[in-house]
Amino acid sequence: MDGIIKQIVLIRDGGCVCPPPIKGHSGYRTPGHIVSRVKESVKWDLYNVHEQCQGCNSRHEYYPEIYTNWFIENFGAPAYMRIVSDSYKVSKLTIDDLETLEYELNEILKILQGRPDWKPYFTQKQIMSGDWSAK
Repeated sequence: MDGIIKQIVLIRDGGCVCPPPIKGHSGYRTPGHIVSRVKESVKWDLYNVHEQCQGCNSRHEYYPEIYTNWFIENFGAPAYMRIVSDSYKVSKLTIDDLETLEYELNEILKILQGRPDWKPYFTQKQIMSGDWSAK
């Protein structure tokens, strides 16, 4: 699923979302997470993952406030607090959950590939439940 998420955010974002560092963006394109990807409850949340260049993703490890400020400016503090709150939830996804999540992410990717102007942002819960498709 990490590969599917990567494809989604690279198409959706079309470049590093972070403000450019003094020396500019650098390195390969990568998905970056506002809240660490070790938090399974938000690992595949499309609000939590955005395109970053390798340099910004590395910089985010030491200066998370740069990416966090960008996120809050673009989505608002309530969206940030929702991701943080969701990340506190203990999540042990079952094989069925993972299969459902993979299926739904593939469906989002298929639509996005046909409509690169579409900007899919859905919570992991919306993706898993299929509620995203009604949006």
